[in-house]
Amino acid sequence: FWCFLTTVNEGLRNGGGIGDAILKVSQTDQSAYLLRAFFDLSFFIIVVIILLNILFGIIIDTFAQLRDEKQKIDDDTNNYCFVCNIDRYTFDKRSFGGFERHVKRDHYLWGYIYYMVHLSEKDETEYTGVESHVAERIKRGEISWLPHHRALVLIDNETVNGQQEQLSETPHKEEEEEAEREESHTDTKFIASEDLKRMNERINLVEEKISSMDEKLNQILEK
Repeated sequence: FWCFLTTVNEGLRNGGGIGDAILKVSQTDQSAYLLRAFFDLSFFIIVVIILLNILFGIIIDTFAQLRDEKQKIDDDTNNYCFVCNIDRYTFDKRSFGGFERHVKRDHYLWGYIYYMVHLSEKDETEYTGVESHVAERIKRGEISWLPHHRALVLIDNETVNGQQEQLSETPHKEEEEEAEREESHTDTKFIASEDLKRMNERINLVEEKISSMDEKLNQILEK
């Protein structure tokens, strides 16, 4: 035990390993010197270089992993709504007041906590329909009563934007309908004129036939 403890104590604290702590071997005894050199180099390479670097690498990787996890948690806390889990960019782009207004007014975290405390302290016989539904979900450990990936401010803005798009498209639609009506009216005129031409041609043919029949009758009567 004391040999192991001394080797660890002296070998790890000395820069060259255990070889710096024990007596030197004379070079005159070549076999002993070679054996000692092999032992010192083996201890230095395996323990001082490899094992200590593995230990330091594990420590550094652990701290890096903890830092990444903390950064991820901070990013999730600062850039995602805790209630609906929608990101900051969506609210800043598509809602009035942006993300900060949403988390402080629309989905205020402490407001939901106060509501849960209110349900826990209120008599169950005095629950409203909504309160009964939410209380039942809370007892079951469900979060379906929370607006997951939903926010009224986004829905309202989408409705307003849709109405604005419809209003902007209405003049274009009216112009297109007017152009279609004019085109159909022109086509109708053209078709009517063609029909009139054909009718006139038929009338002329009938008149020619009648005149030829009159001539024949006149010739017969003269005979």
